[in-house]
Amino acid sequence: MELLLGVFGLAALVTCLVGAIWLLVIAFRTHVGWGLAFLFIPFAAIAFVVTHWSTARKPFLCLLGGMAIAAGVASLAPAVIGHMFSDMTSQAAKSK
Repeated sequence: MELLLGVFGLAALVTCLVGAIWLLVIAFRTHVGWGLAFLFIPFAAIAFVVTHWSTARKPFLCLLGGMAIAAGVASLAPAVIGHMFSDMTSQAAKSK
């Protein structure tokens, strides 16, 4: 289960990175000012996506999908880690 959680976590990271870089490239292709704003001004990415929805839709949805996968991994991680520690403590108790 831990391996599966790690694979999904890595998939979430890669998907988010691909979406963010794709969106940054589209912002720079639109105008250098948009690209620089995307990099240095908070919430400029949201403004870019809203104003250029037709071109920014696919990379934004890619980024959003990666975030959804990451949220799923984060919600399952405490249960998996708790299960790992309970197994380790029960094995330690048996060995004594």
